[in-house]
Amino acid sequence: MLIFNSIREIKEYLEDIESEALFCDGYDDAILGLAETFGGLVIVYDRSKIIDKLIQDGMTLEEAEEYFSFNISGSGGDNMPIYMMARGEFYENPIIEK
Repeated sequence: MLIFNSIREIKEYLEDIESEALFCDGYDDAILGLAETFGGLVIVYDRSKIIDKLIQDGMTLEEAEEYFSFNISGSGGDNMPIYMMARGEFYENPIIEK
């Protein structure tokens, strides 16, 4: 069983196994852990922490949601991160809703 006590330990483990998991630059504090997929391990982020950081950087909630959808989670491909929403978290996707 693997136990990670810090983001640094996650990064070191991924380096050790030569993982191709991709990170979302600037959002290390939103990393929750790892998820196993058919393609290997990927990074799991807390979506709400990323939105909060975008708001702290000067965006409105609507701007942050739109930016996140188009520029962060809207990227696709192998080894891409997963963005988790906690149970009970409300989510309006500007791509789908409009």
